Amino acid sequence: MMVSSVITAAVTVALALANCFYGYRLRKIWMSLWGFVIGGLLGMLLTAQFVPQTAVWPVIAGGAVLGVVLALLAYKLYLAGMFLFGGGVVFSVAYLLLNGSQLALPVAAVAGAVAGVLTVKFTRTAIIVTTSFGSCIALAQVLQNMEILQPLIQRYPATPTTILLGCLFLAVAGMLHQTRASWSELSQ
Repeated sequence: MMVSSVITAAVTVALALANCFYGYRLRKIWMSLWGFVIGGLLGMLLTAQFVPQTAVWPVIAGGAVLGVVLALLAYKLYLAGMFLFGGGVVFSVAYLLLNGSQLALPVAAVAGAVAGVLTVKFTRTAIIVTTSFGSCIALAQVLQNMEILQPLIQRYPATPTTILLGCLFLAVAGMLHQTRASWSELSQ
């Protein structure tokens, strides 16, 4: 196993666990991050339309500028950020689950848009549910793809199901923890 894949897996597991149990508290960070990613992609796409194909740095600069602008907007405009956050999480999970399918992008985009609207309507609950379950689905995906677990998965065919069930149990535990923590924050 390459060192970079071990580091990537470790960072993914750490972020998934942090998001599972503290997603509600980390919501502004995640909103800003999604704003930056979406703004960066849009900025690069827009800039690429107006510069020569060989001009890489202007495209990167355009992406960085629009990324920072959308990150600040997502942080300041809470509900717009909530839309980006909820939609982004569900888009990512849906795209990950449908990876390889021709319908992956349109289905993930529709699911993300619906989730964004629902996130605005039911902000607290939506954040807790999407961070808990979305993180655990990503965690299950990482665990199933880790090379070190492949001999176990090949020897015991039920291992992927066990991993998924364990992650779903972890998601419920994370959801309960976040709910309890957010209620104690609201009552203070």
